[in-house]
Amino acid sequence: MLAQALQAVTANKWTNVQLMCADAAQFEFPAHVDAVLSTYTLTLVPDCGRAISNACEALAPGGRIAVLDMAWPPGWPLWWRHVLFFLRSYGVTAEVLRRRPWEVVQTSMIDALQDFSENHFWFGFFYLASGRARSTALE
Repeated sequence: MLAQALQAVTANKWTNVQLMCADAAQFEFPAHVDAVLSTYTLTLVPDCGRAISNACEALAPGGRIAVLDMAWPPGWPLWWRHVLFFLRSYGVTAEVLRRRPWEVVQTSMIDALQDFSENHFWFGFFYLASGRARSTALE
């Protein structure tokens, strides 16, 4: 994945992108990051709340974070996972469903950010959540 991302960075001559291979829950972001983007990864991170907290703490005032990831649709019984056998190939196991990382991500973002928004897609199996770092400690 990093090799493919590096090809995109090189092909587009982006100079403001830094690629890293690290544990998201332990990663120490540089200070005053303008934006953080997470796509289809936090579902698989056991301590996804800590990963969001780390990212939010590193944001510059007004900086943005966006998360695109998988979820389990509200109200759907968990036994449907057996019918939707393809989910396992994406890493969505019974343990992931019990852990409910999408709820942890949402709670962590709401606690740390302002202007939080969340949209669900494809019957609720995917979500896009975003927010902005507070400009001051009082917001």
